[in-house]
Amino acid sequence: MPWIIFGDFNEIVHPSKKSGGQERDVKQMEGFRNCLGQCGLVAMGSVGQRFTWCNGQSGDQRTKLRLDRMVTNEEWMSMFIKASVMHCSMSILDHCPCWLYLSNTDN
Repeated sequence: MPWIIFGDFNEIVHPSKKSGGQERDVKQMEGFRNCLGQCGLVAMGSVGQRFTWCNGQSGDQRTKLRLDRMVTNEEWMSMFIKASVMHCSMSILDHCPCWLYLSNTDN
């Protein structure tokens, strides 16, 4: 069955998905990656903001993470080959709005 899951997963998949703040627990990141893999889910590529969450602090206290993502399985991707994700700029929220653009035709 085709799956797409999106939202704030509250975990990152790799240390490169973080800027500033304390180090993340490596085992938690590994567990998250394993869970996605066991479910047959892969992250969709995206354009726009590299990080999707910010703690609102400045200087050394600022932490940014890529928490929000869209993941799909192969069945879903084969239905929407031209699907794309865009992470927009943060405004008053601490998360970036994420837009999903769909197309299941060659037009």
